[in-house]
Amino acid sequence: MDFTGERHIPDMSDKLTEFEHLSRYQAVKDMVNGKKVLDAACGEGYGSFLLSTSATEVIGIDISKESIDHAKKKYRADNLLFLQASVDDMPIANESLDIVVSFETIEHVEEEIQRKFLQEVVRILNRTGRFVISTPDKSFYSDERNYQNPFHKKEFYKEEFIGLLKEYFGVVELFYQRQEVSMVIANESKEVVNHIYSDNFKQNEMGMYLIAVCSEVSSSDDNISLISTGNPNSQLLNYFGMLDEINLYKKELGKLLSLSRSIQIDYLLQFLKYISEDKGIYIWGTGSSSNNTYYSLEEEGYKIHGFIDSNQKTWGTLFFDRKVYSPDSIKKLDKKCFIIIGTSYYQDVELYLKSIGYIKGEDYILGLVM
Repeated sequence: MDFTGERHIPDMSDKLTEFEHLSRYQAVKDMVNGKKVLDAACGEGYGSFLLSTSATEVIGIDISKESIDHAKKKYRADNLLFLQASVDDMPIANESLDIVVSFETIEHVEEEIQRKFLQEVVRILNRTGRFVISTPDKSFYSDERNYQNPFHKKEFYKEEFIGLLKEYFGVVELFYQRQEVSMVIANESKEVVNHIYSDNFKQNEMGMYLIAVCSEVSSSDDNISLISTGNPNSQLLNYFGMLDEINLYKKELGKLLSLSRSIQIDYLLQFLKYISEDKGIYIWGTGSSSNNTYYSLEEEGYKIHGFIDSNQKTWGTLFFDRKVYSPDSIKKLDKKCFIIIGTSYYQDVELYLKSIGYIKGEDYILGLVM
């Protein structure tokens, strides 16, 4: 079975991704003990097989024929069945299952199919059944990293995810999955860990992934909290062993950034000497680059008239006691101002400025970029 990036395949994905995926199944292993379980969008079958070691019966379904054929050959158990089917039309009898799990699935389908999927889950679960579902938190997975997964159709913010699930289930309990730096003290003859200490663990109620346990009645069995540890391997960073080396690299990188910033400042100041004094100076952006540009120019005695930002939420607010304007405000000025671009999206800004007749080097220039 070829690895495309859409489905996790053990020994083909990177080790960190493998650890994330397996941990979700490990977290529900006790919950499914003695239960009839469906693994919706089971992929190549590794998770369904893991659950079959404690569940009474496990059915794994996936829309991919290749995945199901692979799973049937690789994972075999008397209580394990693999079927090709879509999550919005599952060949399962009404109220016949105790638990449905579906990890990293719902974001891969369009909104209409998402709702049909949830309707199907409600149909096949018995009255005391549980639905365990995970999805990336769009805030951290996509927005914060400026990343777009090509296989995702509709991602969710936390409140959006909870709101959708509550349309179909009376009880929705949310868990957060994230990576933590940990230190383990163990003994080869003792299997039980006496203490788990975590610094401000309860205060950090967020994670890259959201996991929800949904039902009509809450139960103590719904606690799927887990701290998972894995064996060291060459693809995972040995944090403590590499700390000195990391700090050395950070120190050298800081020197390079400082030198680069000095060069950029000198260039900017030399350029501004030739700008007409009657031109108002505006900085485009309200991030760290704009911050650095502002301070550098203020120290040299240049007056900044205001800021420009594409984010509508900032329009009319104050940034360093200067008003933030919309891009369209530039067109309404009596004469051209001089704009210093202080954002990493400078290419988009340049296209806009050129479209309204601004000339590079005469009407605008790139400011500090770091």
